[in-house]
Amino acid sequence: MRSPDSQHLAEIQTWPQKWTIEEGDEQYGQQLLEPFGEFLLHLQAAGYAPNTIRHHKNGLFILGEQIIRRITHLDSLLQAPVTAISVMDNMINEFEVPYRDWE
Repeated sequence: MRSPDSQHLAEIQTWPQKWTIEEGDEQYGQQLLEPFGEFLLHLQAAGYAPNTIRHHKNGLFILGEQIIRRITHLDSLLQAPVTAISVMDNMINEFEVPYRDWE
């Protein structure tokens, strides 16, 4: 049986494929795996309950999906390339959500 941390990290590895809308989207999704994985590991290390971690993991999936949708929309408007992390930062700032306070 895998440890909960490796189980969560293994599960999120499939997300970039699930988020893909257009060709090239998977690379953006891959950029999100590191910060999302770090956050899940932080929750586990902090002693959060498995149900709480699962709830946050579900939220991360939705966030990733929305980031990919925004990138798809921005790609059609902008000439300059964007990164998934920069789009995530902009979305978080737009909604005034605390971010990366676990570092």
